[in-house]
Amino acid sequence: MWWPLLFFQLNATCLILSPFRFEALLVFFVLCGYFFHLKNKSFHASIAWGLGFNVKWFPAFVEFMRDTLLWRKGTLPKRTIIISAAAFSAAALAPNLITAVFAYLQNGEIKNLLYPYLYHLKRPLYFDTLLGVWSIWYYTPLIEAFADKISLAFMLAVCLFKPRQSLEIKIILLCVAMLLFNRVYSTQFHLWFYPFLILFILPGQIMRRAFGL
Repeated sequence: MWWPLLFFQLNATCLILSPFRFEALLVFFVLCGYFFHLKNKSFHASIAWGLGFNVKWFPAFVEFMRDTLLWRKGTLPKRTIIISAAAFSAAALAPNLITAVFAYLQNGEIKNLLYPYLYHLKRPLYFDTLLGVWSIWYYTPLIEAFADKISLAFMLAVCLFKPRQSLEIKIILLCVAMLLFNRVYSTQFHLWFYPFLILFILPGQIMRRAFGL
């Protein structure tokens, strides 16, 4: 079906940001994992999401939601879920460990490897977030200092609440939960859940109407 593909590829965010960001690579790994998930190949899905974690952190939550979903449904043995989680961890950590070894051999330390993670933990409030706009109009709210923890709490709630809900719906809700109180915002975040939003509205004539709009 070409409607969903065009609907995703021709949206302005994808056209403008994808050439300069890593979202195309991230979405590729996420959708590969989702494809294997639909084929009940949980191990392969975990490998794809683990590799995607090296691009952005988002696939880690997808893996967690999928494992929670399968565990609560009882469709896979616990041993299989544990193996899948281990596969995700190996795929996520292996590139970092290799980089850490080479960094240490060359420089005698690995602080440059840790810098991207530490940088994101210390980023200031972006004024194009909801809290940032509120700060411009009125004052900086007290919850701003705890915004990252509030966002994490909302995201974990999405992961754990209604665990039998379909994975694509939970991915959409996860991104919405992330954006509500996040201290950092970029339109590229929307590309993380657009494919699943398209899958959700795909049945019937809804997609054709949405594409026309």
